[in-house]
Amino acid sequence: MYTIATVADLIHISASKPTVIAADVDHTLVDFDAGHEAGIKAIAKITDPKFAKRVDEIFQFLVLGNRTSINESWADRERHDALVASFIPHQAHDLKKYGNRKWSRETWMMIAALELGYEPTQAFLTKVRDTYWDAVAEHALLFPEAPEFFAWLKREKIVLIAMTGSDSVVNITQDTPAKLVYEPTASWDYKMKRLGKIPAHKILIGDPHDKPHQEFFNGVYRAAQEFGAQSPAEVWFVGDSKGGDLDVPEKDGYPTFLVKREKLSK
Repeated sequence: MYTIATVADLIHISASKPTVIAADVDHTLVDFDAGHEAGIKAIAKITDPKFAKRVDEIFQFLVLGNRTSINESWADRERHDALVASFIPHQAHDLKKYGNRKWSRETWMMIAALELGYEPTQAFLTKVRDTYWDAVAEHALLFPEAPEFFAWLKREKIVLIAMTGSDSVVNITQDTPAKLVYEPTASWDYKMKRLGKIPAHKILIGDPHDKPHQEFFNGVYRAAQEFGAQSPAEVWFVGDSKGGDLDVPEKDGYPTFLVKREKLSK
């Protein structure tokens, strides 16, 4: 696994150029932190700062867990897994088929509502969810180096596959408290609304199999082969998350590049 500061660093690597680059989107090509910050500020205005802070705490902790390799020792892994397990009682879909949708903002908002005395109704959760994602869509813009990267791909005739995790947008029932029901097609459609700025040859979203599920990456491998890649060496994987983006393809023999921006360095 190689470490780079931005995707533009791939332009200057002296190795043979790949046929395909499979790139994560949020935090790699798109400044999702800016979008998320705007989303948190937006929901604070319609709830209160404590509610928004709790949602942000859950997000930041899950991101930290996602950036930790499955092979690394992490003191907070047990606490992370307990938090993720606490989502299950609020999700009413077929968990055996679709799994726990840990990136469901509606679930985080449900937990914040129950902890802070808000009634988690369909109307309340829908309003908070849509307020958040509207702000994200407006403020999560491409990183400044992304256009240079895209121009290089076009010039070198390198195929770009955008491999992005599911936002796990769920349907919200009218029960009291509401139940959260994941439906892959609806979640996919919701995320596609904010991916139009990515000039990818193919977009793969983690619905229903999300990163780091092996089946998600098998789909990326199949797509790369369809675009002419004959071996793992011809497909470069790039992302900001060891656990989410890179552990599986590295295990499977693909070159991997970890984007570690200066502001994210610990």
